[in-house]
Formats: sequence, C-alpha cells, structure tokens
Amino acid sequence: MELQVAEIFKSIQGEGTLQGEVTAFIRLGGCNIHCAWCDTQWPTVVAMSVDEVAARAAAFGVRFACITGGEPLLQKPTSALIDVLKRRRLFVSVETNGTLSVEAALSADLLSVDYKLQGAHAETAFCPKNFDLLRASDELKFVVSDRPDYEEACRVIEAHPGLCKFLMSPRNNDLGSLPSWMLSDAIPARLSVQLHKMIGVE
Repeated sequence: MELQVAEIFKSIQGEGTLQGEVTAFIRLGGCNIHCAWCDTQWPTVVAMSVDEVAARAAAFGVRFACITGGEPLLQKPTSALIDVLKRRRLFVSVETNGTLSVEAALSADLLSVDYKLQGAHAETAFCPKNFDLLRASDELKFVVSDRPDYEEACRVIEAHPGLCKFLMSPRNNDLGSLPSWMLSDAIPARLSVQLHKMIGVE
C-alpha cells in the first residue's frame, strides 16, 4: 500500500490539546476543499509505502505522530498507517478538515477535526455523520474570523453539548474580540492560538 506524501518532519505541535509536544508530522498530499486561510505550501509529493512512512516518523524518536494534509482521509491507506504507527508505540493524532467521515480513522488516539465556518468559504460542508463518531477525547476546531463565525461556532457547540473538546482559534492569530466574547458567554470551548507560528517553526 502506498501513500502520496508531501513531507515528513519533526516540529512542535502548534494547535489543540497536544499543543507544545514535539511531534513527528506526516503531511499527505491532496485536499478536497480550498479554504480562505489555507497556509499549506506543497512540496513535491512522492509515493511511499505505509511501512516506509511509519519508519521515517518513528526514526525521530518522539512519542507523538500527527497525520495531516491536505486531507489525509482522501487516501485509503491512511487507516493502515495509523495502525502501523501505533504498533510502533506512537500516540497517533489525525488532523482532518471535517468534510469526510472520520470512520476510517477511529483507531487513532486523537481526531482533530475542523468545522469550516462561513469565513472559510469552503466549497464542501461538514460531514454530519461525524457528530455521531467523535469521541469525548477528540477535538472539534473552529477558526473564527469575525462575529458571524463566532456565533455559528456557538450554535454548533450548543447543539452538541459534551460531544468532544471544542477549540476556537482566531484567524491568523489575531485575537481581536474573541477572548472577550468567550468570556462574556462562558462558552464551553478552549481558546487556541497557533503556537508554531509564534515560535517560528513549521
């Protein structure tokens, strides 16, 4: 089984509940949507076997591995990669844009799922099946660019209490009024900034 791989590298996890952890990142090629704030730079994509990818990630000698993209769930061998990484005793997280069912990735230790708000101008909507698949330990992330985005995120959170961990991130790390809105409403979500951009790593 082969994967289309953009890059494999070691860095600091910049987002979510694993923020700050030294992590082996596996960036797979291809995406099914184009977000207004996509900042992914695409190097040459190469075909690699699942075992080769896992070996490269494990060679960094870190505890955490993150499969990201693009959209990693577009590639069927991603589920096999999760299992091989776990057999190598890595804690595996998968970052996905939320438009596809996460069912194939449920063997991962952590699913970090985006919910694209109005400001993202994404062509494809959130996959509603994921509301039934997300676990309490997983993350649902909202990138908030303005007040309508914030209010939309609040409606989703209020409609799914206790579903998982909810995170709100300001677009481009521009906090603006987001912290005060969250404080005023006591919204059950975590404020999350992109740490990797603040410390100057990928």
